[in-house]
Amino acid sequence: SGVISGRDYVGRKYNVKLQQPLYNAGELKYTLDQAKVNLEIASENLFKTKEDYTFELTKAYYDYVKAVKNLEVQDKLLKELEKDISAAKKERDAEVLSLIDFLNVQSQYNQAYYSYLSSENSLALARSSFLQLLNLSEAENGSIKINTDLSFKEYKVDLEECIKLAYENRTDLKINELGLRAAEIGESVERSK
Repeated sequence: SGVISGRDYVGRKYNVKLQQPLYNAGELKYTLDQAKVNLEIASENLFKTKEDYTFELTKAYYDYVKAVKNLEVQDKLLKELEKDISAAKKERDAEVLSLIDFLNVQSQYNQAYYSYLSSENSLALARSSFLQLLNLSEAENGSIKINTDLSFKEYKVDLEECIKLAYENRTDLKINELGLRAAEIGESVERSK
């Protein structure tokens, strides 16, 4: 405020100061390049996390299928041995079978029964692991039907081609290569300052 030509006035003054360097030896460009590489690294890390989860889930699924199939085999074996033990008891009662042969058949049955119980436990563990990866409880499992019927296809695979594809698509290698690129760009940023 003040007086000009005998009149009072009220004034305001605003200032804005901007600075833009005309030349910074590529620092901004290198910083942008480094940010782009870091974004690629983050994207690859996310992809790797998804791949790891897919692998764990696939492995748990096949462990579950294997446990189901193993229990089926053990159940079939146990039923066959139940017939054998029944026949052996009849032969032993008729004194046609010696005690040592009867005990041998009974021992085979007991071993098969133990294997059956072990298979049941393995199935329970495989099921629990699979449900845990799906983030489901045993109570919620009733709504899920797990298909254990598998069909197999034979593939002819060239080892050299597999190795080549593994190197091209291995997420860990991509992340490390991008990390190296980010470090090289970071070095360029520092040199440009």
